Amino acid sequence: IRVILNVVFRSLFLNELLKCNYYHGIICIFTSESVILYERKRIHALKYEEIICITTDRPYLVITTVESLQMFIQMSLSKVGELLPDYFCLCNQSTIINLTYAYLYEEHNGHFFVSLSAMLEPFEVLEDAREI
Repeated sequence: IRVILNVVFRSLFLNELLKCNYYHGIICIFTSESVILYERKRIHALKYEEIICITTDRPYLVITTVESLQMFIQMSLSKVGELLPDYFCLCNQSTIINLTYAYLYEEHNGHFFVSLSAMLEPFEVLEDAREI
């Protein structure tokens, strides 16, 4: 508990605290520059620039980083989307992407797809895709 309180207080002094969430032993703290996850006495501080995408794997969200680290949180995709910087985009109902990692946008049989560096499969982009 002391460790997580230290992290929270340090993040408050260094960044603006946007949202704090607790579910099944995982504390998820969104600041102005990063998301901090505390799980089983381990702390993960993920800068937003390191996050490639956030996908749904009900009932969880999966945060995937440049280093292929996958972290699971339980929040709604729309709530997380409200907390992310402008360079993230909701490309379909189950995926938020970091546009700085997008390198290819293509059409195939009337469907549009975006490819992200470090990801094997492209993501489908729906017509109502939008910035968050």
